[in-house]
Amino acid sequence: MIEPAPLHQDSVSACAFAGREQLATGSIEGGIVVWDWRAGRAERTIPAHRGPIWSLIWDAHRQTLISAGHDGRVLLHGLDGEPRGAIDAHAGPAMALALSADGERLASGGFDGSIRLWRAADGKADGALAGHAAAVGDLDFSADGALVSGGRDDVVRIWDLRSGQVAAQGLGHTRWVTRVRAARQGVVSASEDGTLRLWDWHSGAERWRYTTDWERPIWGLGVAEGSAVVGAGGLVLHCPFDASAPGPAREVSTATARAIAVAGELVALGVSDGVLVMRGSDTLARLHTRARPSLSIAASPMPDRRGLNVFLGLPDGRVMLDDGRTRRELGPERGQFIFVTTAIGDDLVATGGFDGHVRLWRAGDGELLHTMKHGAYVFSISASEGRLLASGGGVISLWDIASGRQLAIREVPELGFHNWAALSADRIVAAGDGDVLLRLRLLGDDQVVEESRTPLDTRLITGLRLPGAPDQALIATANGDVRRLDLATGRTQVLHAANGSFVRNFELSPDGRHVLSSSEHAVAAVYDLDTGRTVTPEALARTPAPAATFASTGEIVFVDGTGEVHVLAPPA
Repeated sequence: MIEPAPLHQDSVSACAFAGREQLATGSIEGGIVVWDWRAGRAERTIPAHRGPIWSLIWDAHRQTLISAGHDGRVLLHGLDGEPRGAIDAHAGPAMALALSADGERLASGGFDGSIRLWRAADGKADGALAGHAAAVGDLDFSADGALVSGGRDDVVRIWDLRSGQVAAQGLGHTRWVTRVRAARQGVVSASEDGTLRLWDWHSGAERWRYTTDWERPIWGLGVAEGSAVVGAGGLVLHCPFDASAPGPAREVSTATARAIAVAGELVALGVSDGVLVMRGSDTLARLHTRARPSLSIAASPMPDRRGLNVFLGLPDGRVMLDDGRTRRELGPERGQFIFVTTAIGDDLVATGGFDGHVRLWRAGDGELLHTMKHGAYVFSISASEGRLLASGGGVISLWDIASGRQLAIREVPELGFHNWAALSADRIVAAGDGDVLLRLRLLGDDQVVEESRTPLDTRLITGLRLPGAPDQALIATANGDVRRLDLATGRTQVLHAANGSFVRNFELSPDGRHVLSSSEHAVAAVYDLDTGRTVTPEALARTPAPAATFASTGEIVFVDGTGEVHVLAPPA
């Protein structure tokens, strides 16, 4: 009998059926699990990538599992778990994989915008395709050998591999094309704009569209029997291509569904706490993992200064207040990821996320003071001189903290959809997916004017802070490093790479001397800017920390893998 193997330690980000019996899943921490899903057990685990796995496929004979990871590699794994080959495929993260119907050609897509072709038998390079202006999000082969791709430039492309040229394009999405699938009826695409579209194989003309009514991006997509299987948030629905409306949506999880695999009438849905296998409206199996909570966190002193109130932003849209004795929910559940939670001085906490709003809470008792509409995903919040700055979704918005009145809003598409910004007394500094550093000056009468644009020498920024020096910023990246940024030149210097992958929380201590960062796979680090070395406390270094921050009074506060809050003394 095969003994159950240790399970994933983080969210499931990719899944693939081998026939109808075996299911492989990959996760944010970089491991693969192969399941006998009918028996509800893990048959084996495979250590794979340094960081998240973004795509998984089986070879034509179902004897080799192929994975693409955030470390830029494409790896081939045998059924026994032994490595069968490694391809250094992309300079940045490898985001997508596809295998031709004859099993001879492998395609990979990268965050660098490139598509590369490989011989499946030996992993030798077999060509490259250039055309996407941003990251390639997904790939698929048609039965007759055409390749389809979608990316962050919002375009669906159909490739003629004989010429290496684009044969047709699907134009119309307004956000990142997250998934594409080759179907007999046409090319199916899903997007962060919440739409599902069907494109003509020959002309690229749009033949059918469905727009979701819950304002959530679509992350999961499969095709089965003339319909699309869609995952958006924790919803699953079937959309027939010949119908004007889909079947009923089922709420199967409170977590975000990032991965879908389809085998005939079977659907596997990967979410943060495991995998669900479904057939129609029936849930056949729930494969639970040991996923850590995906949280954002802020901490402020209690009114009597005898402890800390810790605010936790949850993936399902709730905000919790933990006073060290009890934990209670603040306000109504909103159903969308609270991505950022930050303290504003000792008295206020701000939260923002995927519902497009910033909420301002009183730190002492959790009372909701203001709800401010940013209008797009909120990835970062900062404050200075009585003003609050929100950024994300290609938008920057500025607010008066006391009244909750909007002072300015500006679209910044040149920074990319995932953009971060920081506020000082008279300036805004912003960067994001793109390679541009933007500086804006704040004038009287709530005017915001552009001051400069500077090319950056790095991409994949996931955090930005202003340490006080007028010519410098601190940034974190999806590669797991923390850097010092010269605002005049756009050049960066790596301070440390201790986090290993996507930096999820990134904070500057109140005295400006230390930087705290924690990654998507729960590795935290504290760096001393004065001495130039990491000074991570042992209690934090040895404990997985999905969320970590500095309290406004200087303490290090973090949440462990069980959701328990820990408080450490300020770094010396």
